[in-house]
Amino acid sequence: MCKGLRITTLTVMMILLVMTMVPVVYAKGNPQTSSFDGITVSTAADVVEGQFTLTGTNESGKKLKIWIRKDNNAGRFYDVANREEINETITLVDGAGSYNIFVMIQVSGNTYSYGPYLTVNNVKAEQVVEGESKDIDSENEEIVELSKKLTQGKKTSSEKVEAIYSWIVENITYDYQKYNHILMKDFSDKYGSVVTLETQKGVCYDYSTLFAALCRASGVEARVAKGYSTNIVGYHAWNEVYDAEKKQWMTLDTTVDSVKYHKTGKKSRLNIRSDEEYYKTEEM
Repeated sequence: MCKGLRITTLTVMMILLVMTMVPVVYAKGNPQTSSFDGITVSTAADVVEGQFTLTGTNESGKKLKIWIRKDNNAGRFYDVANREEINETITLVDGAGSYNIFVMIQVSGNTYSYGPYLTVNNVKAEQVVEGESKDIDSENEEIVELSKKLTQGKKTSSEKVEAIYSWIVENITYDYQKYNHILMKDFSDKYGSVVTLETQKGVCYDYSTLFAALCRASGVEARVAKGYSTNIVGYHAWNEVYDAEKKQWMTLDTTVDSVKYHKTGKKSRLNIRSDEEYYKTEEM
């Protein structure tokens, strides 16, 4: 088990934030509004093309999160910046289809209850892989510098991937204390590529965001996949990286390989995983 998105009746875990800075949102269809417990939210239309803006008011004064969920996947959480006015533009990254939009109201700490609810239908088929998100900081100065250092002289995407993979497996250690915090539903720790590089430790989500950030900084297309694996009990995160020469995606799991390396001192050259070992529910 490692960091992932889990929700009970009241408890919500925040992970990955994908806030867009694009000011224009194309929409059509019917406007919609929903209110609950002093919170009112609206969208300009119920049919959108890749993005939508959620606006409204928050008379409760409580901290809010937006939970975006498509089909039966775990979804993504977004912080609402202002406690009085809601004006959040969000990119729908999982392709075409119907998305459920839940406004979550803070009860205390990391415990949230359900607020207003809306749905939008995204007609843009393409999935989105962001160049940089909050947790995959591919433009961070330290990450860019390390990526250049690791891939210096490497000409092919597979050579770059192997260099980045080897460094992470050998230099990042699993953070069992953070893992125990997750088990206790304590989500106060920081996650993502930058903090993982700084501390040299993390859980599966940290490993995979750092790997994706270093790859993207080197020009290699990579994404974080989340779901389940035959190698791990519970929700898990790993990587999919594109081999430009072979024109195919590869599955890598630096978390599992790093734990094995630090226990045994043995590491395979580049441990490409079988797709049969993983069941993906979402990606970023």
